[in-house]
Amino acid sequence: MLKNHIKYLRGIEIMISTRKPIINEETKLLNLEESHFCDVKSCRIKPNKLHPHFVAFANSDGGEIYIGVEDRKSTGERLVGFRTKEEANEIINVLAEKTDPTLIDYSVEFIDFREKGYVLHLTIPKSPLVHYTSDGSCFIRRNASTKEVKGATITELAFSKGIFSYETIIKKHVAINEILNGAYLIDYIKRIESSQEPLNFLEKLKLIQRDGENHVPTVSCLLFFSDDPQIGLNTKCGIKIYRLKTSQSEYNRDFLEDRPKNIRGPIELQIIKTKEVIAEYLQKSMIEIGNKYVDYSYPSNALHEIIVNAIIHRDYSINDDIHIRIFNDRLEFESPGRLPGSMTTSNLLVGRSSRNPLIERLLNQLPDMYNHDIGDGFNTIYKELKKFGFVEPKILELNNSVLVTVYHHFANNSEDTIKLLTSIQINAEQEDFKSDKKETEETYLFVKEKVSIQAFLPNYPDTMGSCLIIFNRFPDVMITFNFKDILNDLFQGLYTNAIYKLRRFIVAIDKEKHIYYVQLGNNRFSLNEIEVAQLCDIIDDFSEKYLEGLRKIELHFGTFPYEKSLAFEAGIPILKIKRSFYKEIMEFVQEHDYEKGDTSWHIFDANPTMIKLYSKKSDERYDAGHHVILYPKQVQNESYSSFKTFDEEVAIVWEPFHDFGNKKSLMNFNDRYLWSAEKSYEWFTNELIPYVIYYNEMKKRKPLFNTFKRNTFEDFRQTLKIKDYFNDCKVRKKINLSDVLTIKRLLELVNNMQYFYHNRGSQSGWFTAEELISLYQSIVICLKHTPLNEYYYISGNLRFATGTTLDGILSDIDRHISTIENGKNSFSIVDTALRCLIVSLRDNKSNLNISQIGEMVGYLTPLFNKQQKIDEIDRYS
Repeated sequence: MLKNHIKYLRGIEIMISTRKPIINEETKLLNLEESHFCDVKSCRIKPNKLHPHFVAFANSDGGEIYIGVEDRKSTGERLVGFRTKEEANEIINVLAEKTDPTLIDYSVEFIDFREKGYVLHLTIPKSPLVHYTSDGSCFIRRNASTKEVKGATITELAFSKGIFSYETIIKKHVAINEILNGAYLIDYIKRIESSQEPLNFLEKLKLIQRDGENHVPTVSCLLFFSDDPQIGLNTKCGIKIYRLKTSQSEYNRDFLEDRPKNIRGPIELQIIKTKEVIAEYLQKSMIEIGNKYVDYSYPSNALHEIIVNAIIHRDYSINDDIHIRIFNDRLEFESPGRLPGSMTTSNLLVGRSSRNPLIERLLNQLPDMYNHDIGDGFNTIYKELKKFGFVEPKILELNNSVLVTVYHHFANNSEDTIKLLTSIQINAEQEDFKSDKKETEETYLFVKEKVSIQAFLPNYPDTMGSCLIIFNRFPDVMITFNFKDILNDLFQGLYTNAIYKLRRFIVAIDKEKHIYYVQLGNNRFSLNEIEVAQLCDIIDDFSEKYLEGLRKIELHFGTFPYEKSLAFEAGIPILKIKRSFYKEIMEFVQEHDYEKGDTSWHIFDANPTMIKLYSKKSDERYDAGHHVILYPKQVQNESYSSFKTFDEEVAIVWEPFHDFGNKKSLMNFNDRYLWSAEKSYEWFTNELIPYVIYYNEMKKRKPLFNTFKRNTFEDFRQTLKIKDYFNDCKVRKKINLSDVLTIKRLLELVNNMQYFYHNRGSQSGWFTAEELISLYQSIVICLKHTPLNEYYYISGNLRFATGTTLDGILSDIDRHISTIENGKNSFSIVDTALRCLIVSLRDNKSNLNISQIGEMVGYLTPLFNKQQKIDEIDRYS
């Protein structure tokens, strides 16, 4: 290999090398796809045309450019290099001399393809600086293209590289006295044993700056010493923690164990709270290796370093939180902003760059030394995880964030590297519990000889409830269940025999040894037949009281018509309107703040992000106080929606308003005081929407010589096509069996039932003989009073039938009914049987009278009640 050293005008020494092509390199070059990290150009390209691509790679993540390869559309020879190396001098000179500031540490080499010429190969590193072309233009690389950026985007680029530190930006609107008199600053100065006055301390560390005669805080000052930095910065700067009960990379809010935890406050408090929340989620976590269960408690130092690094090195100019996701098989820490400076995922363990040195210094001065390994955080993470036997973490740089993933996997399955869970020694002599049962509106206790359950029932304001299960064989082990655990784990397969494994918590059965293996929470263990039978009995009984509490809440909250009717953590969308119309409504709300007037429409506690209804005093319609809070949510991608994208519609979301006074009762949800979802829907659609339209119409009109006659609101509302202005979010109607008196209503009932059982597809369930026999008896009545042209469809859908005439099918049904027993069956059996009723009823040929319709409804009632029970659990969960 021939090497040359060339000294250019700016004093930068660039080593240029020449080499022969490696095996198949020509083919690889011709097949190269242009990408975020690679580009190919013709040797005929002008230096000023190549310069933007060179700068773009330096400003982005680095990359390679091969010059001497023609475009794929070329019909002739595609590998056409420079005839001599000197022909490339103009390109090399422009890149070295005209790039501002000069880029260093890039490499230049010629690949000698002999008669095909020299291909110039440039390897460009990710630069810690922002670079410009000779005409002052700035470029970045995005996927396979080069794009010019200007103005604020260049500033964001500088922030992301750490050239400008957003932490030094001043916030003039925040009063410095809030910081100076705050507890966090005074406590910090005391803990680091400084004798300085707060003002002098902040000045010395450049955490405040002068603005005329006043002092104003910087971003870092607010982040470290403000009670709630998010308010002062008017941006997201906290931490959001999710527990997702899945291992999949794609997920939605249905996988959330509970509402995401939002960690706010000064930085040190964020660190403390985040560690506590993660520890709480992981304290009972286990992983199965072979036939053993072991805990996977992470080394605290490793988790500590990941959290601190995310806070220190995140880009606070980006309006987003740090997101920590706890999956079944991994932890993910996603921090806003790309890696600062010249840092890449490949040099993290040896490189050093800090985006927020002031924050880093403030943490380092604390006696707890939150970042004691300055510049060595990732090394500590790797070392600690390796020491405890875990696989290496994975670090990815995404479009605008850094993602660190720590896996629940051990490097090997050796018992030397894992801590085995101490086996519970079963005491065969353990005394039975003393049977007991107590119930109140808020609590539930049921004790049998082998198992007990204690619970807080759903009520207001604690609408979720929880329970605790204890077995007499290990009385010191208390297994807790939250709202979703109860519905999804305990209440699936209610009233079914354990032997059929329809209950979700039964994972396996050893029929020879009469042992049941159950999974309750994060605990898996075995139970004998008596224990599992008592557990099932207790859960079935508990479900009646628990679901009764949820029904009562749903009734008072008026949420039955809406999907996931008790999903209060995420709010319940009640209707959708055009985003432009929502803006008009919010303008109306701001104009009609309760402090700005005394009309019947001055009932808003004006807020730019939500609609809050408030009555200053009691009147003939409303009691004094807040009635409801309605807030917007983007319709598309509702999981974790940020309300940033400009989709066409916005959902209006209701959630129960918590009265923090002494009236903590569901009875306060009424039309006068706290509004239900249904009351809110009716008011929004029947009153607010029409009046806002009317109000804006009246503002647009100008009376001519005072002869213009204003329409009254009531006149206007009568002519308004209100349905043109919103779409409701109702997905279900209540079906009252006593109202089913006609064939049309009977068909609606059967259609509803068939849709439900069809959607459960090939799933299996426990069906009593009464439920199935009654279904077939309803079919017999219908067929006897409904003439059909042929019966092949009926025969095929009944499955057991062989007859193709009315008499033949009735005889088949009679024989089949005599064989039906309680047991496990597919939901599809009910689905296809109900199809027979639909076909019989839908063509208006039936001669059923009201008495026969009533008899059919009576026969369908057992399966309808089963449907309601299953749908109820699905709806609530």
